[in-house]
Amino acid sequence: MTIQSETPRVHYLALDAARGVAAIIVMLYHIHKYVYPQIYVSATPQLLQHSYLAVDLFFLMSGFVIARAYESKLLLSHMRFVGFCATRLVRLWPLYFAGTLLGFAYFCLKATLIHDAGFDFEHGLIVLCENLLFIPDMSNLTDGLFPFNPAAWSLSLEVAINLLYAAFAIHFSTTFLTGIAVVSALCLSVAAFDYGSMDMGWGVSTLVGGSLRILFSFSVGVIIYRFQRAMQPHVPQIGVALLLTGLGVCLLSPIPLPGVFYDLFCVFLAFPWFVILGCYAMVPPQMERACDMLGRMSYAIYILHTPLILWFCGSWKLLATSDPTLIPSVTAPLLLCAVMLASFLASVWFDEPVRRWVRPKLYSILRTRVR
Repeated sequence: MTIQSETPRVHYLALDAARGVAAIIVMLYHIHKYVYPQIYVSATPQLLQHSYLAVDLFFLMSGFVIARAYESKLLLSHMRFVGFCATRLVRLWPLYFAGTLLGFAYFCLKATLIHDAGFDFEHGLIVLCENLLFIPDMSNLTDGLFPFNPAAWSLSLEVAINLLYAAFAIHFSTTFLTGIAVVSALCLSVAAFDYGSMDMGWGVSTLVGGSLRILFSFSVGVIIYRFQRAMQPHVPQIGVALLLTGLGVCLLSPIPLPGVFYDLFCVFLAFPWFVILGCYAMVPPQMERACDMLGRMSYAIYILHTPLILWFCGSWKLLATSDPTLIPSVTAPLLLCAVMLASFLASVWFDEPVRRWVRPKLYSILRTRVR
């Protein structure tokens, strides 16, 4: 494997925008689930039915971005493994902590108000402590691995593969990494056909499938980074609007059966090309701010939206004394605006200030201990 020299930090605005659009589509899927349950459970093809594939796009982007930001630094010993772990912790944990606590608080308050005997507070505290450390609740066979913040299952896998990559995979040759991608793709195909879709990873029974999803997509993301310079002369430049339109079509299209073939097409072919094209996509000046904001908000939207949806629907039932599913044309737009606003405020007023405050202090401690 050739060690690429460290390059100046590049802000991929098109990829930022794509990540934001994908996070919004995942949020819409869960709003659809909570506010339109009678449609959600129907067997007819619907918009958003393939939106879970956004997670595979996140995994792919993560492999590319992590490799570009840290591979050379780690290989050249400009960054230690402990420093990498600290960097990822500072980036991921504040909003994750807030979202998980929000979910736990919701279930505690709900149990208190309706006297829900099915909620065990002591067990809930144990699960909360596990989940805050990115450890899934393997005893929960019905409510998922992260019952207080269901979307966190993908984040826990991302943390795990980030650590494995920094500790071992940076030394893997591109040929060996390609072998990992090919084997994981074959195993993932078998798992997807067995399960009926690529929507795997959120529960105990599908955790292996979810692990295969991130193993394939993250590996491909790293491979794209390693071939980026060689590919650059051969990649056409398209506009960011066209890129986002294509992504939206992939994630929103109500493709009928056989859905597994469509899932595999997106994950194995379409998404890698979206990332490659996104590296060189043209962003007009008038769209730069919007693309940047979509990127800044994307993580908050993804990791906070489910607890926020629960709080919104629960508050609506309590204060409006009606079921939000009875008037979805009112509650769905309000919920969408509320989650977007809360995600923006959480990013700008909480996450970014906390990271700016914690980062130098944590790095100072690490430097002192290394000496």
